[in-house]
Amino acid sequence: MTKSEFKKLMERSRNYAIKMQETTALLRREIEETFPDVELCEVDTNSFNAENLEQAIECYIQYGEYDIDSLWNELKNADNLQ
Repeated sequence: MTKSEFKKLMERSRNYAIKMQETTALLRREIEETFPDVELCEVDTNSFNAENLEQAIECYIQYGEYDIDSLWNELKNADNLQ
């Protein structure tokens, strides 16, 4: 690897990290607008490495843990309890 290749990959990685932050913030806003009465940090989850739905969503985004359908079902179930 050359310095130029290193720099290019570092900049690309940083840009992806920024994009992830932006899309994660968009996701949070959409969840808050769609489910205004649901506090993600207060919703239990069946995710292995998370204590609540907020953490489970982060685990999926960052590590691919758990699955989208289960996250959605937990979110919908929490909304139905309100």
